[in-house]
Amino acid sequence: MLDKNILFHIHTKYSYDSFMEPAKIVKIAKQLGYGGVAIVDHGNIKGGTEAKKFETPYFKVLICGEYHTKYGDIIGINLTENITALDPDEVVNQIHKQNGKAVWAHPFRTYLLPRGRGKRRPTPPEDWLKKLDYIETYNAQTRPLQNAQAQAIARKFGIKEVNGLDAHFYFEVRKIQKNKYSFLGYIGTFFAKIIKKLFSL
Repeated sequence: MLDKNILFHIHTKYSYDSFMEPAKIVKIAKQLGYGGVAIVDHGNIKGGTEAKKFETPYFKVLICGEYHTKYGDIIGINLTENITALDPDEVVNQIHKQNGKAVWAHPFRTYLLPRGRGKRRPTPPEDWLKKLDYIETYNAQTRPLQNAQAQAIARKFGIKEVNGLDAHFYFEVRKIQKNKYSFLGYIGTFFAKIIKKLFSL
């Protein structure tokens, strides 16, 4: 389902921290020579559903959603319906009921900025980890040491690994390279959240 020719973990205007248009994301990915995109939005699948209209036999669009739980964020790949659960076990179960794949996203990320700074998530039990289809072991907005921690746990339990852009801006889709930390993108998402919140008042 996920191969190196698909750009994974790209947010759109339907996330609270991005302004990107699904159609433009698809256009950029095609220009760069990729074979598909996995559109991921916080708490919904609107961006992926919209981007799906631009899928072709040679360019795949995966509809995904990202859901916050006590164990961190879980991404559902290839969804047909939005996930409504909050419990991490039930989130994974709802993903699998749709024949989707469950990804533990940036599991060891800590925050430099106020959101969640200093908070420690509970450690997931082994039986929950074994339900996962993938762990995101490279996330461009996560520091290298934390990505290495994710890779270590994936390899310990034999869970497949996936690389994620976690892109919220067009420049990230165009320029992010593997193993390069996007601090500018990380800071940008913080201000995007503030701007979108102000305009929603």
